[in-house]
Amino acid sequence: MLCYLLGFIQHSKGRKRFINYYFNHILIKQTTNEVYTEEMTDFYRIVEEARKTGKIDKGTNEVTKAIELGAAKAVFYAADVSPKEIVAHIPILCKEKGIPCIEVDSKQKLGIAAGILVGTASVAIINAGSTDKDIAHLKGK
Repeated sequence: MLCYLLGFIQHSKGRKRFINYYFNHILIKQTTNEVYTEEMTDFYRIVEEARKTGKIDKGTNEVTKAIELGAAKAVFYAADVSPKEIVAHIPILCKEKGIPCIEVDSKQKLGIAAGILVGTASVAIINAGSTDKDIAHLKGK
């Protein structure tokens, strides 16, 4: 079916976009389960509550600085960032510093949870506010 559909797309950019969309949205969603999506909404809730009651940093540069300074309590980064090299260093830095690092599915949803209208590649929780228990639970995993 995929080869049949690609025959109708004339431009190579259109083919690349279709292939990316097909693999990112159709195949990946077929392999995820409901527990995974429930955890995702919980992660977005943690970011949103930390934004309202504590302090967060948005964007890869600010998050990297917070990790290196040891100020970050938890880090969330998006899986759909393109190119992947933008956030590839974040899990490595978090592992070195012992900070919980969670990959979420959408940069757009992460941006909305962080209180901005555009997507963000990563968010660091600096002051947890009322989400202390949730972050302690994440550290325990």
